[in-house]
Amino acid sequence: MENRIVTAVLKISAKLELPNWVTFGLLHLAARGVAFWIPNLFLYLIEKNKLFLRYKIQPTRAPKAELVYETLKHNILVDLVAYWPFAFFFYRLLTKGGDVKQAQNKSSEPEHTGEDTKKGKGWSNIRFGGPAPSSKTIVWQVLLAYLGYDFMFYWSHRLLHRPEFYKRIHKKHHMYHTPIGISSSNEHVVESIAQLFNWYLPLGFAGYLAGDLHSTTVFYYNAFRWLESVDAHCGYEFPFSPFHMLPFFGSATRHDYHHREFWGNYGATTFWDWLCGTDKEFWEEVAENAALKAKKLTA
Repeated sequence: MENRIVTAVLKISAKLELPNWVTFGLLHLAARGVAFWIPNLFLYLIEKNKLFLRYKIQPTRAPKAELVYETLKHNILVDLVAYWPFAFFFYRLLTKGGDVKQAQNKSSEPEHTGEDTKKGKGWSNIRFGGPAPSSKTIVWQVLLAYLGYDFMFYWSHRLLHRPEFYKRIHKKHHMYHTPIGISSSNEHVVESIAQLFNWYLPLGFAGYLAGDLHSTTVFYYNAFRWLESVDAHCGYEFPFSPFHMLPFFGSATRHDYHHREFWGNYGATTFWDWLCGTDKEFWEEVAENAALKAKKLTA
């Protein structure tokens, strides 16, 4: 399944003979533009024009303007500067290893997009050329990578809530008691590094199992992850959101509770919180609110 954005990134990279790790980074930033910046522009416009107020989770609260401005600057700085060393590192991590023949020919492997990039590189088998995989292949690889991410995210997130880590690292993310879309990536650099391991290792594993990880799959996975993260932090429980319609996902209400109460609902999906009982207080609150609403209707 071809993708015009991916095709454009690969054509530009090939024409400029950009290093493969730069192409890898551009794919991430292209997905972030589509699934982070555009949705956040939408959220800004509906907030400014006071639309969809009935779906707003905390209608009487909002983060301080200074905090929002600092977060906006932080996100722009990350995209322009801070992300690139990590793009280099994680591309190298995903391209480590490979078969014996690949290792013997390492010196002749292409270092920039536009050469022979049809063959997968490293243990993840990542490639930037050749035909894109089928829609079915993209879907199962993205889904598998997301499930792996959810497992790693749940336990690393829960660890960050231990007092010794929360104060030094995770507290920055919880400066938002009322989360908004751009707060999804407002975090300490140590947490960012942990998140990138959570992000890319499961994707590499999906490529390892399939024997192939095409740039199109990388793009869709990145876009899906950013869209899910923005939705979880957006502050609105939109009924038309796929993350609301599919109960497997955590939803904005669940993660909003996490930011408000600083505890529970650690996972990206509902599974690990259900299994470990870390959503108990959330469901107790939901039941109490439902009872109060029913009482008002019958009064």
